[in-house]
Amino acid sequence: FDAAALTVDVLHGGFASGDIAAGGDGLYATDITLTRPMRRGETTSLVYETRFAYPEPPAPEFRRAGVNRIENVDLLVQFDPARLPHAVFFASWPALDGSPENQTEMRLEPDGSVHVFLAGLEHAIAGFHWEW
Repeated sequence: FDAAALTVDVLHGGFASGDIAAGGDGLYATDITLTRPMRRGETTSLVYETRFAYPEPPAPEFRRAGVNRIENVDLLVQFDPARLPHAVFFASWPALDGSPENQTEMRLEPDGSVHVFLAGLEHAIAGFHWEW
């Protein structure tokens, strides 16, 4: 994550430690222990929710990076109905400090959310950015 001011709740597949640790390069991480040990080549589902509580307004974006291959990535951002953005874009980024590229304008769902499912994410950064 790009901020230490968050909580991580694991909804399926594991347990979060609750501790947020600095990982370098301005990123933070938490350990998630799977509900059971995995055998080599076995797959499982992991569903978790992050809630951010920034002390200052952050950049209007939400991104996830995949270094090693992550399969079946479900990205969802829920906006407060009292403060919906003017426009939301799904995009990729060439680097953490780069500008978004390959962007597609999204339509907000009636509940004020945007959602994208990715079959896989590897050596890539993908997510949403928006305009107020």
